[in-house]
Amino acid sequence: MIVAALPGIVMLVSGAACLGGAVAARNRVGIAAAAVMLTAMFDLTVSHFVPALIWALLLASAGVVLGVRLRPVGEPRSSVGARLRNAVMLASAVSYVAMAWLVMTHAHGGPGSAVILSEDLPTHAAHSGGVAAIPAVAIAVLVAVQLALCFMALRRGRRVLAIETGAMAAMLLAMFVPSLFA
Repeated sequence: MIVAALPGIVMLVSGAACLGGAVAARNRVGIAAAAVMLTAMFDLTVSHFVPALIWALLLASAGVVLGVRLRPVGEPRSSVGARLRNAVMLASAVSYVAMAWLVMTHAHGGPGSAVILSEDLPTHAAHSGGVAAIPAVAIAVLVAVQLALCFMALRRGRRVLAIETGAMAAMLLAMFVPSLFA
């Protein structure tokens, strides 16, 4: 029972950690995006009140808004901290879009989730091979990028960034790994 609930627990804890990191950073757009993510993860794992399609659209929108908020770093000699923060924001923006894809393709939404025909979008991209495996590989690379950013943030003493990137990597893994064994 606990093993079956583990991905949902990780999703909720990761969402809460992302929200906490955004609050600590006083990033209003980040707070809004993380609040959408945490609410989506709660609904997708516990209540199943909102259809998965709506959550996917909201998560993708949050990713776009985060991406739009990226600021050019400027000179090549700009601070490492500013470049690291931009890299984290870019990875987060892409991660929100990846979460939207995972919500739709793996039907985490339960009974109210959208139904997508297998001809339109493979349910388990990792098992489908060929072009369908590209999103699965992209998510694996994205998790690796998030983990690399987490370690870079830790080395630079940027604990809030480390929490955000580590939590995002955990979120993607919790959503992605169970689909590999389904």
